[in-house]
Amino acid sequence: MSEIQELEELIMGTSKVVGYHKLRTRKAGSTRQIDYHLIVPSDISVLEAHNIAQEIENKMKVKLTDATVVTHIEPDTIDMTIEPNTEIRRRDFRRVHFHGKRFHRRKR
Repeated sequence: MSEIQELEELIMGTSKVVGYHKLRTRKAGSTRQIDYHLIVPSDISVLEAHNIAQEIENKMKVKLTDATVVTHIEPDTIDMTIEPNTEIRRRDFRRVHFHGKRFHRRKR
């Protein structure tokens, strides 16, 4: 499993996460930099969204010591979930991957 796949599983395995997109990693010297957009339910509080992001960041830092993580929190709105290459949970909690105009089921 690649580093990106491990991070994808970590994000999508976290409770209350609707999805994510724009996941990027890069190395800067001995530090790994991770940047992504986290999609959370639009009806949760800022504090709860922050706590979800912090939980994911902590798990990432355990998996990749010396990692710097930047999380952009976004609400679950149509504008966010139709972004190209967005990984989301369907309302029945199966995962789908969005490419342009069609949903594709993603194998687990």
